[in-house]
Amino acid sequence: MKINHFTIRFSKEMIYRTIQCTPDSPVYEEIETEYGSVQDMAYKLIQPEAYLALATVPAYAACETVPEGTSVLYVVTTLGKAISEWSSRLFAEGNYPGGMLADAMADDYLFQMDEALEEAVLSICREQGYGVRKRLEAPNGIGMEIQRAALEAVCACEQPEITIKESLMYDPLKTVCQVYVLEKGSAQYNMKHHCRECPAVGCQRRRVMPVTILVEKSGEDTKPVRILCKEGQTIQEALVQNGIYLGAVCAGRGTCGRCRIRVLEGTVPVSPEDRKLLSAEEIKSGLRLACRACPETDCRIILESVEEQFAVVSEFEEGQTVRKTADSEHRSLRMGIAIDIGSTTLAMQLVETESGQIIDTYTAMNRQRAYGADVISRIQASNEGKKQELQACVISDLQRGVRTLLKSNQTVNGVNRVAEISMAGNTTMIHLLMGYSCESLGVYPFRPVHTDMIRTDWAELTGEKDTKIPATILPGISAYVGGDITAGMLACGMDRAEEPVLLVDLGTNGEMALGNRKRIMVASTAAGPAFEGGNLSCGMGSVPGAICHVTIRRGRTEVTTIGGVGAVGICGTGVLETVYELREEGLLDETGLLDATCFAEGFQLAEDKQGRKIVLTQKDIRELQLAKSAVRAGVETLLQQAGMTGEDLQQIYVAGGFGYGMDFEKAIGIGLFPESFRGKMKAVGNSALKGAVDYLTQRNAAERMERMTHMAQEVLLSNSKIFMEKYMEHMYFDE
Repeated sequence: MKINHFTIRFSKEMIYRTIQCTPDSPVYEEIETEYGSVQDMAYKLIQPEAYLALATVPAYAACETVPEGTSVLYVVTTLGKAISEWSSRLFAEGNYPGGMLADAMADDYLFQMDEALEEAVLSICREQGYGVRKRLEAPNGIGMEIQRAALEAVCACEQPEITIKESLMYDPLKTVCQVYVLEKGSAQYNMKHHCRECPAVGCQRRRVMPVTILVEKSGEDTKPVRILCKEGQTIQEALVQNGIYLGAVCAGRGTCGRCRIRVLEGTVPVSPEDRKLLSAEEIKSGLRLACRACPETDCRIILESVEEQFAVVSEFEEGQTVRKTADSEHRSLRMGIAIDIGSTTLAMQLVETESGQIIDTYTAMNRQRAYGADVISRIQASNEGKKQELQACVISDLQRGVRTLLKSNQTVNGVNRVAEISMAGNTTMIHLLMGYSCESLGVYPFRPVHTDMIRTDWAELTGEKDTKIPATILPGISAYVGGDITAGMLACGMDRAEEPVLLVDLGTNGEMALGNRKRIMVASTAAGPAFEGGNLSCGMGSVPGAICHVTIRRGRTEVTTIGGVGAVGICGTGVLETVYELREEGLLDETGLLDATCFAEGFQLAEDKQGRKIVLTQKDIRELQLAKSAVRAGVETLLQQAGMTGEDLQQIYVAGGFGYGMDFEKAIGIGLFPESFRGKMKAVGNSALKGAVDYLTQRNAAERMERMTHMAQEVLLSNSKIFMEKYMEHMYFDE
């Protein structure tokens, strides 16, 4: 069938959009002057013809999308040679506005021809009893072979003046081909151009409607949530935008494999990262990495992440808070809320400020983890335009926690009886909370906007106008030694100690403070995420099912998991203990090299309920080596700079979730800490939260913290020759 009669008028608006010409463009007036004359000539030169032919795909043109013998309807559309030759001549003569307009008008006409042909395509399909399963078009849907087959098919019916050049392009240039894949007896007619599948992302005609995603949570009997995912967005980004948490330890780079979703309905293409981190069986079952998943259609998914159940440490092992002597105006029951804003978790306690009694505790994930596990990832996200998102994320988490504490304790407490809120956090977390720029935090010389104590109001901070509560953000010392460490020093009484003590807080950063009432020195080293299960093949945080303790005796492996449930992965303490046990069994040498019997596939610890092997690989061991070497070198550099050794220390306080579950004998055994620490180490849990409680309950706590921040001397490890020497020295497991 040949069709050569069309009643099409140019769309001036679309033509101007195509050439990106607006009233404020420098060439707008020139384009306006040319438009009328170019339009008149274009109408004269355009010779529209459309050729339609039913056929089957020949062997030479067959592919996976359209196998040999597939019934198709070919549509070849052309404007003739004259319009292309004229636009080329205009460019050659230096009339660029005219050439641009002529070319854009031709494209506009072709697009409108496509729409005008829909009725003819529909009529042919209905007459022959076909539905349209899919529309394919060049260049992404069909190759030149099938376009050649299309030309042969229409030539069998008509004699169009169309050829294919040696350069594999149609002549005339303004010629296009569509292939409608047919399905006998179907009543579906998928005939429209799908902008989402089109590679021309810069096309001014592009109109991609968001897809709808129905989100369910694994193992939860909750109502599914419906969200929209825009073109170019990953499912992870859409989830975060809609306040749905799914951890992304690698900040969405597709390297950690944590943000797993299962696609139950719809089309979500498999990404290269999926193929790398997921097995063929997992991919076949619908598993995808949300941070790499770009849906092509509406879909239904289940979130597979288990991080919501993260075990958050809120305890402190130094005993009860000392009761503060108060004057008469404070003798009524007064409450305070202490908050630790950690990179991974949030912990809050409702405390009676007179007695120091903890009334209630709230813990949760810090949902900023969706932007990356470590502070560097968060800094980068903030600097890339997500500062407001990160601020809104943590404020929402804080609001949820405070409301939960107040609602759960209304019989003991009400909003009016909360006297103050105190908050401790590392410098990056406070910058993100306050909306400060992080531009100077991530680059040398690492200058923070603000580290002093901040006195504000809960309403001003969060926008909750009805909740007027004084709020204090505890002071930090530097870009990487923040208020969480200052709070920890307060909790450990460092400023009152006669003999020197050491506080070490282990996470993705290893922060440490050394001193007594006369002198304090602090340092920070990048330990990486290994202590929290990050960057490990089967690693995970402290969630139920994470292997946390390991013993190996005569080839027999016994593991303990958090919560005593079936193993699903391995957390930081489990990795540490496995390495120690492998050394004891002779399966790991002093350089960190695994025995040949388990080098290729890793040492198997357990299997999960799906039969997936939970292993510790050679790469995992290297990650732990880097982390333990950084911490050990940092501790010894700090001691050397202070003119001390481990023997001079009265006590070593190990803070943080990793330290709370640590076997100190095994930690010393792999060289994480020196032998001189043996018998002096004490796990103190959440020292930052305890310091925030102490601020609310202890007299002169504010003055003590201010004094410590002013007297603290920072030792910069990044440019320390001593640190680098010790870092290399302690890389091996040869304690």
